[in-house]
Amino acid sequence: MAGAVLLCLMCGDPGAAFAHQDKHITRAPDGRLVGFPSTFAPVYLGLPDRTGSPSASIRVGSKRFEFPECLSALFRKTKATNVYLSASWYHDFKFLPPYLLIRLPDRDIADFSPYNGWNILVALDRPRVLALEVADSVSMKKVPLTTVCSEAESAAALKGTQAGSKRR
Repeated sequence: MAGAVLLCLMCGDPGAAFAHQDKHITRAPDGRLVGFPSTFAPVYLGLPDRTGSPSASIRVGSKRFEFPECLSALFRKTKATNVYLSASWYHDFKFLPPYLLIRLPDRDIADFSPYNGWNILVALDRPRVLALEVADSVSMKKVPLTTVCSEAESAAALKGTQAGSKRR
């Protein structure tokens, strides 16, 4: 529900905050995200780890986006089992594209309970970062990507490109 409230507030329609509910998404051991309709499938979320990939990435169908190091560092602060995912693809795209909300809490959480950590909102139509939030046990606050990223990384993440390179 917190994700729905965030999105409605971001869209400028606080009254609609309770008219929409994000769908819970699960991540299989191979990184495949379960719960998406065939129009987006397959969707994969690659998490950085100490032995393999240094960066987080998302793939939606044939479109792939690698998170810049500044955001991959946020993924590394959260245990993979604590990453909470929800999504929406059945709302009015006029204000917000279909999206995946990635919650990166600093501890185990249950559903939408309060926590400290980060939220990253990612577009599914053309994978890119839509918004970044910092969360604490009381509230969530949208913050500029430059809070954790350089200007170049922020611009690339918002466009869905890699900083200093062409889109893959």
